[in-house]
Amino acid sequence: WLVKPKINLSKEQTDILYGALLGDGCLSKKQNGLNAQFSYLSSSYEHTQFVYQFFNDFSSLGVVQGSYYDKRTNKTYTRYYFKTIHNVTFEEERMKWYKNNKKVVPNDLQLNSTICLVWYIGDGSLCTSKYSQYIQLSTDCFPYEDVLYLCSQLSEFEAKPMKQKENVYRIYIPHH
Repeated sequence: WLVKPKINLSKEQTDILYGALLGDGCLSKKQNGLNAQFSYLSSSYEHTQFVYQFFNDFSSLGVVQGSYYDKRTNKTYTRYYFKTIHNVTFEEERMKWYKNNKKVVPNDLQLNSTICLVWYIGDGSLCTSKYSQYIQLSTDCFPYEDVLYLCSQLSEFEAKPMKQKENVYRIYIPHH
């Protein structure tokens, strides 16, 4: 096996990675592998391409179109994804973002506009209720404590956790 030199991510690449990981990004490794790879999946080709452009030097296939059948809706959906090479840099990030193979928010994560942009485009939505509009950020896979931590960093926007179902919370940001 050829050992690849460690990738040095720029600040911008790291911010894009973190924004993607707050959403549908993933750091995974093979069962007996030493290093992780970054993969990103979205129903939007444009968004997947946007994230990919920051990691294209570390990917050989580019953005790939795939489809999957959902038994719940009885429909086939199109999605787009890319994967990077396996590298120690992604393994180091994986150690921060995963505890016992479950994704968590690193306790030293500091949100900024780039991270929030990628997160919102990938896993956010503008919602309309009977009385107003609000922003919702999906945080379904994160423990409640992590959602609270993210809300604390978005406190200037009056972000609050909103319970969806047992042990599933999303972030609610009111329209004002």
